[in-house]
Amino acid sequence: MNLTQLDGDFFVGFDKRGFTGGIKAYSHFSARSSLQVEILYTQKGANIPHGTVLLSTSKNDRMIDLNYVEIPILFKYMLQPELYKAYVEFGPVVSRLYNYKITENDPDTINDTVYSEVADDFNSLDLNLMGGIGLNYPKFDISFRYTFAVSKLYENPNEVRTNIFTNQPEEIEFLRNYHLGVALSFKIF
Repeated sequence: MNLTQLDGDFFVGFDKRGFTGGIKAYSHFSARSSLQVEILYTQKGANIPHGTVLLSTSKNDRMIDLNYVEIPILFKYMLQPELYKAYVEFGPVVSRLYNYKITENDPDTINDTVYSEVADDFNSLDLNLMGGIGLNYPKFDISFRYTFAVSKLYENPNEVRTNIFTNQPEEIEFLRNYHLGVALSFKIF
């Protein structure tokens, strides 16, 4: 399970729920450290209200659904294996966007960027950094992860103008993925 957001869309908050699933393999270096490689399917995106100012009457009627195949290569370190089952993990993640869906109700009333018009310019390859903490048990483990995209999903090729009244950009300058996740892993071998 994960919560995601897009930086650059003028709104904050992990407002898009998604699913992550896949397989992983370990290569143990010692009792405390290992290398972990995963192949994951991950849903990301954002739910965005109309306009650039969030009002109490705004509703999230603009949805960006992004589907990725990801390959995390993580270093996993057990904090004190003889006392605790806690660990930390961190490393790079290569993500490939293979499918997206943009839903914008009534795009004629949108004053800023219409995402369906720029979706064809989305970068299909993302480089991310992931960090997390977790608990390791004999048959399963549970982890809490944060992923930050180093590369941008979208970068506006035009010069972005600023609205003189609100001092806010009139269009998005870029989009970047952020991702919070909770993972439950069962050990088969």
